[in-house]
Amino acid sequence: MMDIVPTNGARTGVVVENLHIAHRQRGELVEIVRGVSLSVAVGERLALVGESGTGKSLTARSLLGLLPPPTFVSAGSIRIDGIDVVRASDAQLRRVRGGIVSFIPQDPMSALNPVRRIGRIFDEVLGRHCMVSKAERRDRIAHVLSGVGLQQVVLERFPHQLSGGMKQRVLIALALVTEPTVIVADEPTTALDATVQAEILDMLSGQLAQKVALLMITHDLGVAATVCQNIAIMYGGAIVEYGPIRSILGAPRHPYTSGLLAAAPDFDPDRPSLVPIAGSPPVAGAFPVGCAFGPRCKLVGARCGQEPALAGDGHQVACWFA
Repeated sequence: MMDIVPTNGARTGVVVENLHIAHRQRGELVEIVRGVSLSVAVGERLALVGESGTGKSLTARSLLGLLPPPTFVSAGSIRIDGIDVVRASDAQLRRVRGGIVSFIPQDPMSALNPVRRIGRIFDEVLGRHCMVSKAERRDRIAHVLSGVGLQQVVLERFPHQLSGGMKQRVLIALALVTEPTVIVADEPTTALDATVQAEILDMLSGQLAQKVALLMITHDLGVAATVCQNIAIMYGGAIVEYGPIRSILGAPRHPYTSGLLAAAPDFDPDRPSLVPIAGSPPVAGAFPVGCAFGPRCKLVGARCGQEPALAGDGHQVACWFA
């Protein structure tokens, strides 16, 4: 088994290559995520976008080795700072989680232990992942709280004594306090009102910009555009468009990406009504032959019976008609 810490100590971010995630059903292997490749270096921010059931959250959780049984990585590799996450032991994964990779969950209302004061939660996280003195522990906590706009008085509070926005700030501070390489944020603003959401997004795009590699899971293209430099559009367990967010949202090449933009709310009074994407996403184990988006696509043709590969320089797309 390889060492948990790379010998050169480099902070290289995360590289995922040809990732396949599956589970066994009635003795058969059912693929859920199919051949995902992506990379996020320190200082970069990548949005993983798509409808519910496309495999976004499973892809994200695989970075922490937290796939729910009986789901597992069936092929491919995940390397974070040179660490092979897929082949790491349970003991190694426990040191990776929270130490090298931090997770910001979707619901701040239920993510914090209700019977622990906030200060005790910080102590537990640092005690598990960082061998630091009490003085350095206090300094780290004070620094991250200040960075997310919280006063140290919150350390004496229980979670139920904080607003939703304050809880989300605490979760971001907890993610930062161990000085990780990668932060995975799973729909981090879904449960917040518009004003607090804007503050949190500003924090994610500013506070974290040069410190970590940020992978954000979202279905909201506006949120993705606010925070991230790059975007990966997922459909049917695979990435169908990948590249700089301005290029992809400004000139989408895949019909699914165009459909998502047409279905997204806009405050432009001259814009026509929202246009939903007809049909429903495919279910794992019942992916159509060829292009997974074919049954919902207006451009579908005979060639779509063969699955297109993700191709292109910079702005990549998996579509025969791109």
